[in-house]
Amino acid sequence: MAEAVTQEQVVTPQAQATDPKVPITAEPQVVEEKSKAEIAGLNKKISTLEKQISDAKKAQMTEAERDKTEKAELEKLRAETLKEKLTYRLGRNLIKKGLPEELTDLLLTPPQTEEELDEYTGKIEGFFKAHSAKAVEELRKGNTRTTPITTGSAKVMARAEFNKLSPTERSKFMLDGGTLKD
Repeated sequence: MAEAVTQEQVVTPQAQATDPKVPITAEPQVVEEKSKAEIAGLNKKISTLEKQISDAKKAQMTEAERDKTEKAELEKLRAETLKEKLTYRLGRNLIKKGLPEELTDLLLTPPQTEEELDEYTGKIEGFFKAHSAKAVEELRKGNTRTTPITTGSAKVMARAEFNKLSPTERSKFMLDGGTLKD
């Protein structure tokens, strides 16, 4: 005979995959939020249990073992603090030297994986190319002549007379457009 099957009795694969406490009509977003909340709660429990375990281990240790463990933890903390301090000072010094802040950040955070290496190298190369182009442009500007060259009515002086002048008078004569005659 035909039995009447109600909605609650039908079991779908989707309903089996989700939490049995969550009704079938619940939206995936609600299920995801509840799962995240449960995971957060479990993580808190795990950290609490780990702390209790470490406290229990410390309680079972002898005085010498406890001192040795605390000394190792302090040494590790001191090394981390020193590294952070040196990294901070290096960053400040690089910025004071005129490096762009982005390049300083890049230098202080090297790549952690092989995949990041190519991108990291490309960024550094870009900074150096930009810097070298700027330096070349400044060099070109620095090497341009700032005094005009006069032609035509220039002063002419014999080399023997020119050699009798003081160095400042020689410079002034040449800057004024003077020429030498042998």
